[in-house]
Amino acid sequence: MSSTLNDILTAIAEGLASDETLSTWCELNLGDQPSIYLGIDPDQPPKGSEPLIEIATGSRRRNLDTNSVEHQIMVGCMYRDRDLTVTDRLTVNNAMTLTNDMAERVELAVVNILDNNHILWQPDKADLPDALGLGAARAVWCFRVSVRSVI
Repeated sequence: MSSTLNDILTAIAEGLASDETLSTWCELNLGDQPSIYLGIDPDQPPKGSEPLIEIATGSRRRNLDTNSVEHQIMVGCMYRDRDLTVTDRLTVNNAMTLTNDMAERVELAVVNILDNNHILWQPDKADLPDALGLGAARAVWCFRVSVRSVI
Protein backbone atom coordinates (compact mmCIF):
# COMPACT_ATOMS: atom_id res chain seq x y z
CA MET A 1 0.00 0.00 0.00
CA SER A 2 1.19 3.50 -0.75
CA SER A 3 2.05 5.28 2.45
CA THR A 4 1.68 8.97 1.62
CA LEU A 5 -0.76 11.11 -0.29
CA ASN A 6 1.96 11.93 -2.83
CA ASP A 7 2.58 8.19 -3.35
CA ILE A 8 -1.12 7.72 -4.10
CA LEU A 9 -1.28 10.70 -6.47
CA THR A 10 1.82 9.47 -8.30
CA ALA A 11 0.41 5.93 -8.55
CA ILE A 12 -2.78 7.31 -10.11
CA ALA A 13 -0.90 9.56 -12.57
CA GLU A 14 1.55 6.85 -13.61
CA GLY A 15 -1.22 4.26 -13.85
CA LEU A 16 -3.28 6.51 -16.13
CA ALA A 17 -0.23 7.35 -18.25
CA SER A 18 0.52 3.67 -18.81
CA ASP A 19 -3.09 2.52 -19.32
CA GLU A 20 -3.06 1.21 -22.89
CA THR A 21 -6.83 0.81 -23.07
CA LEU A 22 -7.37 4.46 -22.14
CA SER A 23 -4.59 5.65 -24.48
CA THR A 24 -5.96 3.64 -27.39
CA TRP A 25 -9.51 4.90 -26.81
CA CYS A 26 -8.33 8.53 -26.64
CA GLU A 27 -6.21 8.13 -29.77
CA LEU A 28 -9.09 6.56 -31.75
CA ASN A 29 -11.89 8.83 -30.51
CA LEU A 30 -10.16 12.10 -29.62
CA GLY A 31 -7.19 11.98 -31.96
CA ASP A 32 -4.52 12.31 -29.28
CA GLN A 33 -3.13 10.85 -26.07
CA PRO A 34 -4.40 12.43 -22.85
CA SER A 35 -2.18 14.95 -21.08
CA ILE A 36 -2.12 14.17 -17.37
CA TYR A 37 -1.60 16.87 -14.75
CA LEU A 38 -1.06 16.62 -11.01
CA GLY A 39 -2.78 19.92 -10.33
CA ILE A 40 -3.31 22.77 -12.76
CA ASP A 41 -2.51 26.42 -12.20
CA PRO A 42 -5.91 28.14 -12.54
CA ASP A 43 -4.17 31.34 -13.64
CA GLN A 44 -2.38 29.52 -16.49
CA PRO A 45 -4.51 26.58 -17.62
CA PRO A 46 -3.33 24.43 -20.52
CA LYS A 47 -4.35 25.85 -23.88
CA GLY A 48 -4.09 22.81 -26.15
CA SER A 49 -6.98 20.86 -27.60
CA GLU A 50 -5.77 17.43 -26.48
CA PRO A 51 -7.76 15.43 -23.95
CA LEU A 52 -6.75 16.42 -20.44
CA ILE A 53 -6.89 14.59 -17.11
CA GLU A 54 -6.32 16.51 -13.88
CA ILE A 55 -5.60 14.91 -10.53
CA ALA A 56 -5.86 17.25 -7.54
CA THR A 57 -6.36 17.16 -3.82
CA GLY A 58 -9.38 18.58 -2.07
CA SER A 59 -10.22 18.49 1.60
CA ARG A 60 -8.64 16.40 4.34
CA ARG A 61 -9.85 15.29 7.73
CA ARG A 62 -8.15 13.51 10.57
CA ASN A 63 -9.64 10.34 12.03
CA LEU A 64 -8.25 9.96 15.55
CA ASP A 65 -9.95 6.57 16.07
CA THR A 66 -7.96 4.95 13.26
CA ASN A 67 -4.87 7.22 13.41
CA SER A 68 -5.33 8.13 9.79
CA VAL A 69 -5.97 11.12 7.58
CA GLU A 70 -8.68 10.92 4.94
CA HIS A 71 -7.94 12.88 1.77
CA GLN A 72 -10.28 13.86 -1.00
CA ILE A 73 -8.77 13.26 -4.44
CA MET A 74 -10.48 14.95 -7.36
CA VAL A 75 -10.08 13.55 -10.85
CA GLY A 76 -11.32 15.57 -13.78
CA CYS A 77 -11.42 15.09 -17.54
CA MET A 78 -11.63 17.85 -20.08
CA TYR A 79 -11.83 17.88 -23.85
CA ARG A 80 -12.27 20.71 -26.32
CA ASP A 81 -14.26 20.14 -29.49
CA ARG A 82 -16.30 22.85 -31.20
CA ASP A 83 -18.04 20.40 -33.52
CA LEU A 84 -21.73 19.69 -33.22
CA THR A 85 -23.55 16.65 -34.55
CA VAL A 86 -26.81 17.85 -36.07
CA THR A 87 -29.71 15.66 -37.14
CA ASP A 88 -33.32 16.56 -37.96
CA ARG A 89 -34.29 17.39 -34.37
CA LEU A 90 -31.17 16.96 -32.30
CA THR A 91 -27.95 18.91 -31.92
CA VAL A 92 -25.26 17.20 -29.87
CA ASN A 93 -22.27 18.99 -28.33
CA ASN A 94 -19.46 16.56 -29.17
CA ALA A 95 -17.23 17.92 -26.39
CA MET A 96 -19.83 16.89 -23.80
CA THR A 97 -20.45 13.39 -25.11
CA LEU A 98 -16.77 12.63 -25.71
CA THR A 99 -15.78 13.98 -22.29
CA ASN A 100 -18.43 11.81 -20.63
CA ASP A 101 -17.16 8.74 -22.50
CA MET A 102 -13.58 9.53 -21.51
CA ALA A 103 -14.58 10.17 -17.88
CA GLU A 104 -16.17 6.72 -17.55
CA ARG A 105 -12.96 5.09 -18.79
CA VAL A 106 -10.76 7.22 -16.54
CA GLU A 107 -12.92 6.49 -13.49
CA LEU A 108 -12.66 2.73 -14.11
CA ALA A 109 -8.90 3.05 -14.57
CA VAL A 110 -8.53 5.00 -11.29
CA VAL A 111 -10.58 2.42 -9.38
CA ASN A 112 -8.38 -0.37 -10.80
CA ILE A 113 -5.21 1.56 -9.92
CA LEU A 114 -6.36 2.11 -6.32
CA ASP A 115 -7.46 -1.53 -5.94
CA ASN A 116 -4.28 -2.93 -7.53
CA ASN A 117 -2.16 -0.83 -5.15
CA HIS A 118 -4.25 -1.97 -2.15
CA ILE A 119 -5.26 1.59 -1.38
CA LEU A 120 -8.38 1.92 0.74
CA TRP A 121 -10.83 4.22 -1.01
CA GLN A 122 -14.48 5.11 -1.25
CA PRO A 123 -16.49 7.36 -3.52
CA ASP A 124 -16.77 10.86 -2.13
CA LYS A 125 -20.03 12.79 -2.26
CA ALA A 126 -18.55 16.11 -3.32
CA ASP A 127 -20.79 18.60 -5.03
CA LEU A 128 -18.66 19.35 -8.08
CA PRO A 129 -20.84 19.94 -11.11
CA ASP A 130 -19.66 19.11 -14.59
CA ALA A 131 -18.99 22.16 -16.73
CA LEU A 132 -19.90 22.83 -20.31
CA GLY A 133 -18.70 25.84 -22.24
CA LEU A 134 -18.26 26.86 -25.82
CA GLY A 135 -16.50 23.91 -27.37
CA ALA A 136 -15.28 22.44 -24.08
CA ALA A 137 -16.61 20.10 -21.43
CA ARG A 138 -15.32 19.00 -18.04
CA ALA A 139 -16.38 16.07 -15.86
CA VAL A 140 -15.18 15.80 -12.25
CA TRP A 141 -15.63 13.17 -9.57
CA CYS A 142 -14.00 12.52 -6.21
CA PHE A 143 -12.55 9.66 -4.22
CA ARG A 144 -11.68 9.60 -0.54
CA VAL A 145 -8.53 7.70 0.46
CA SER A 146 -7.11 6.98 3.90
CA VAL A 147 -3.44 7.46 4.71
CA ARG A 148 -1.86 6.46 8.00
CA SER A 149 -1.18 9.52 10.13
CA VAL A 150 2.34 10.39 11.18
CA ILE A 151 1.08 12.15 14.31
